[in-house]
Order: sequence, then structure tokens, then C-alpha cells
Amino acid sequence: MAKKRRVKIVFDFYEVVDNYTKKSLKEVLDYLSTVQNGPEKTLEIFGEDVRLEEINYDNATGNYKASFVKLRPMEKIGIYSYTGGKREITLNDNEYVGEEVSFYFDPSMHLLVLQRNKYGISSTGAEKYFQHYAQDDRLELRPMFTEDTYKKLLKQKVISAIETSISIPSDGILEGEVEGWAFGDIKKIRDQLGALKIGVIFTVEDSRKSKLDFKTAVKLIKELRNLKNTNKLIAKVKKDEHARLEELNMFNDLIRMTYWKTIEMGKTLSTYALQDMAMDAYNAKKEEIQQLFLKN
Repeated sequence: MAKKRRVKIVFDFYEVVDNYTKKSLKEVLDYLSTVQNGPEKTLEIFGEDVRLEEINYDNATGNYKASFVKLRPMEKIGIYSYTGGKREITLNDNEYVGEEVSFYFDPSMHLLVLQRNKYGISSTGAEKYFQHYAQDDRLELRPMFTEDTYKKLLKQKVISAIETSISIPSDGILEGEVEGWAFGDIKKIRDQLGALKIGVIFTVEDSRKSKLDFKTAVKLIKELRNLKNTNKLIAKVKKDEHARLEELNMFNDLIRMTYWKTIEMGKTLSTYALQDMAMDAYNAKKEEIQQLFLKN
């Protein structure tokens, strides 16, 4: 009997901001669907080649399915047997190992459902790719949240600390990306030190007794939450001066769908299966997101 394994597939939801860009994301996908796979579709993103493949348009819904593939250059691939032994596959000069990320896009809702894959392209990378073909860096992918934790934050009286972790971009710096705040030239930290993330704690000398300026702290939290490079954001809060300190994880409300699939060892889910899962995630959350748009 073939061995099986469980795999976790996660999809995050993004609002596509492209109302006033030179080309909308729909126009970008329509254009790329007419281009053959190859150099015209391949773009260097953060030092790695990325290409958009398998673009499928649904006439009935007006929505799109597609997949990114990151081309990882490797000379050889080591294949290991469970019972022992190894063999190698040598790749030709124009062959790469591909890491796929699938998505589903609804132009009418400006809603993108994007697969998470730590080896594939990130949401920031996908945004860079779309911006290039839209010829406009104002095209944005904004992570979508429910407002539960944020509303709870607004009901507090004291914010004593903000703890955040930010991925350092390989090009550019974070200065100016959070409105009214400057983090300085941390690109040097990545290039010279080799660090990929930076952690920051905003606090006072004694967080049990003192507090940050509430209005300013809320503003910073809101902007950091909408920054795609942010991967951790926790606020330490109190309902009043005498209450116990509580931690609010601002990423608990990220709109996300998680699936677990059981597949045979050595096999992977097909591109089309992952695209269909992105569509299923969209259908599962569509009504909730429509209600969220109406409230806002």
C-alpha cells in the first residue's frame, strides 16, 4: 500500500487597488493570456525569475484562474529512497525547478485569492509582477481583515507596547511606506548583514505602569497591519489603568482559508487542482467579504 501524507494548503485574500492605474489587473491578465510562455512573461522579482502560467478566463463568471511559477536554478536534484540510496537528476542549462503559486481573481469585487507557498512567490512579489505589466506602481494588493480585533483595540484605554516583525525588501527601503513614519535605510541590514527580517518593539521604560500615546499608536498599528512586509503585529493593551495587560494579535483576523489534503508520497497536487481550490476558497468567503465591503 502506497504511503500517504497530509499537506496543508493556505489561501489569503487581498483587495486589488487598481481603479486609477494605467492598466487594471483585468487588463494585465487579458494581455498576458495572449502572450506565449517564455521571456515576455518572465520577470525578475527580488533576484529570482517568475512567470505567470495557465491563465484561464471563465466566461460565465468573468473571473480568472492562474498560477505563478518561480524558476529556481539548480544544476542537480538529489532523489533519495525511503529505504536508502540516492540518485541524481541533472538539469539542462535552460531547465529549472518550478515553485508554483495559484490564485483566483474576481474583477467585479477587486478580490484576489492567493495561495501561500514559502518557496514560491509572495504577495509582495505578485504585486511587483502585476505593477510591471500595468506600468504603474500604484496597483496594490492589500491584505483583507475582519475588524473584530481592531474594534477590540479601539475599545481599550491603554496601549503600552507594540511588537512587530517586518520582512526587509530586497530592493528599496521601508521609509515612507508607512505614512508619516521612517524606518531608515534598513536595506543595508539585508545586503551587508544578511538579515531578512527586522523586529521592532515600541514601548516605554516600564510597560506595566506607563503607556504610549493612544491615538498615535492606533494609527501606527493600522498602517503596519496594511503593510505586506509585516508578518507579526501584537499590541499590549489594557481596558483601563488598573486592568491586567492583554495581548492582541492583529493578524488573528486575516481572512484566510486552510485546506488539508491527503495525497500519496512522492506526488503533488496539480496546477489545476490548486486553482480549483483557490476558486473554492473564494466561493466559501465571498458572501462574508461582500458583507464586509457593505459595512465599510
